[in-house]
Amino acid sequence: MARNGGKPARKTPAIEDRFEIGDDGVATAPRSELRASIYEVTDRATGDEFCLKLWRKSGTAADAELHELWRHEMRHVQRVMAHSGARGVVVDLVEFVEDDNDFGVLMEKAGRPLSILRNRVNGAHWLRALAIPVHRARLWRNVRRLVLALGIVHDQGLVHGRMGEDVVFSEGGTDPDFRLSGFEWSLWIDDERRQAGARSVGGRPDEAALSFAEDWAALGNMVCRILGFTFDAAGTPLAESGREMPGLTARELRWLRRTCRPRSHEPLDAHALTRGCDEIVVELASAAGQRQGRCTLLLPRSNEIADAIYDASGGTVVHGNHAIGSAPRVRGTDERETRQ
Repeated sequence: MARNGGKPARKTPAIEDRFEIGDDGVATAPRSELRASIYEVTDRATGDEFCLKLWRKSGTAADAELHELWRHEMRHVQRVMAHSGARGVVVDLVEFVEDDNDFGVLMEKAGRPLSILRNRVNGAHWLRALAIPVHRARLWRNVRRLVLALGIVHDQGLVHGRMGEDVVFSEGGTDPDFRLSGFEWSLWIDDERRQAGARSVGGRPDEAALSFAEDWAALGNMVCRILGFTFDAAGTPLAESGREMPGLTARELRWLRRTCRPRSHEPLDAHALTRGCDEIVVELASAAGQRQGRCTLLLPRSNEIADAIYDASGGTVVHGNHAIGSAPRVRGTDERETRQ
């Protein structure tokens, strides 16, 4: 018999009662592990869409560890999100949720982890066609966002500790949208050690400087994996098995070597790395512009054929009824060519 005035103990409302959970998990993990599964959910009351990260309760002493991970991530993200530049490059956490079966963190909807997304897109998607300069420029714009996010994390005295494709979220569209998440294992570096690390120039770097450098190295190695290569011990790029080495520029290779193989006398910082990303994007955009051509097709007066080509090409071939950009253009015979 319950002692609460003779009333039975209240059961925690089930998470499924509040949220409609998608059939297909965004990223699921074996429930026996201390790892989270991520689902796209809809609030039944408001219709708002979120991502929900769930840790399954085990009914054992391990639940205390799960609960601590749960609180740990929320605390760190709240600290990071207090920075004015964090919104848009860090996945925000909305609230804790819990029922009798799971601990959970409700996150803003930001797409899928990059590790999942890359396996689901087809070979024509820009993430799988990075030999094309314009696609690689899009990647580097996204990398710049992650550099900004890590810089903010480090400014708050945190080492992320798990930088990789599992913690980067994206919708996979053409606009840069990479966002950083996954703060369960982040470490707090106290102010004294941070300042000592910042002063370390030459010699053996401080523990804080090493930790921050490991985050940058993890980012660099992630970009190398996306591009399909790795560096050997001598710093020579080698294509991964089954993949072709993209024609990277000297500037791209220099940026990646610098992050993947940090030197104690050359400390890394977000400002220098974002500037490097900007320079790479400008160089790749220039290369893409030199390779682009223009094709003009003369078609019958009816726009039906032109519309069909526009639809079939996903909007990359446009005609007079659509905005004109640098893409090839389809024209009707009743139009007079006025531009070369």
